Amino acid sequence: MIERQRAARRRSACYCPYRAPPYSKFHLTNRRFAFKVKMDGGMVTILWDDADDPKGNTAHVAENGLTPEEVDEIILDDSLPAAFSHSTGRPCKFGWTSTGVHIVVIWEEILDDPRMLYPITAYEVPPPRKSRRPR
Repeated sequence: MIERQRAARRRSACYCPYRAPPYSKFHLTNRRFAFKVKMDGGMVTILWDDADDPKGNTAHVAENGLTPEEVDEIILDDSLPAAFSHSTGRPCKFGWTSTGVHIVVIWEEILDDPRMLYPITAYEVPPPRKSRRPR
């Protein structure tokens, strides 16, 4: 029975015995915690890489002309509905920042308890068009 389960796991598309999980203890300890806030009635930790790391999310967001604070505004705004990215399937939110820029933020949930979010990217998008209703 156990051998059959192992064989099924090896055949699955996501099984790789030589690869560490994408968010192992090593990955989490090398991230800088921005802050913890309440979201949806629980504590949320948003993870940001060091600004000096050229491959980190802080540098990536800065390349798009945004700051981590603007990204945090959108992620933590409970009035904005979360959607899913069509290309990656990751959760995302669209919203206006306090600086008047309409952006989309795409993140990945690292842990559920305690809840940890890792912003993947954020960039400016055109504002939503007003829908035309037939009369």
